[in-house]
Amino acid sequence: MEGMTDKNIRVIDSIFDPNSTEQNVVHYYKGSDGRMHYKVWIFLEGRDTYEVDYTIYKLHSTFSDPIRKVSRTISNPNCGLVIWTWGNFELGIEIILKTGEKISASHQMSFDR
Repeated sequence: MEGMTDKNIRVIDSIFDPNSTEQNVVHYYKGSDGRMHYKVWIFLEGRDTYEVDYTIYKLHSTFSDPIRKVSRTISNPNCGLVIWTWGNFELGIEIILKTGEKISASHQMSFDR
């Protein structure tokens, strides 16, 4: 997202809980489909995240409820979303700033790296 706007806001995906002191813990299970499913944290990072009102994450169409609106709150200052997934996909994002400005972008998931 940097470069598309003058705002310093990035989308991050990780199999490590950004709010945990246990940085090497990975949550996963083997699904009935035989695939490994991973718990993934998706969140915003950057010096301008304080300007965000909410974020709309557009997950892969195979997710139940693939459009997720996450408000920025005191308890969730980085508009974090936690999902279970077995693979990477391109995530659509709309970040709505407190001014009403909308930043649209996409993010290629990379939690498996």
